[in-house]
Amino acid sequence: MPKVNISLNGRSYAISCDEGQEARVLELGGIIDKKMREIAKSGAARSESYLLVLTALVLTDELLGEDNVLDIQKQERQKEIDIKAVSHLTARIETLAEKIAS
Repeated sequence: MPKVNISLNGRSYAISCDEGQEARVLELGGIIDKKMREIAKSGAARSESYLLVLTALVLTDELLGEDNVLDIQKQERQKEIDIKAVSHLTARIETLAEKIAS
């Protein structure tokens, strides 16, 4: 199993990964390192482990925040489609009712 070394806030970590995933692990490590350094600069973390926890929370919040926005947008689009379908069916029923009444 291949190993890659990622650097997080100046510390090196050896990470095992599946064959062919080395570049992806390095890319993900770079994203985490960038966020950690931003948080570290703000002075919000009092220890390395606390910095790791804060980074995990921030990245998870960003991830879930995007998913929630997408879910809300999908729901709004579906609602518009449903309203149009109901309007179309209502008009169709009214037309048929008029024909039957004649």
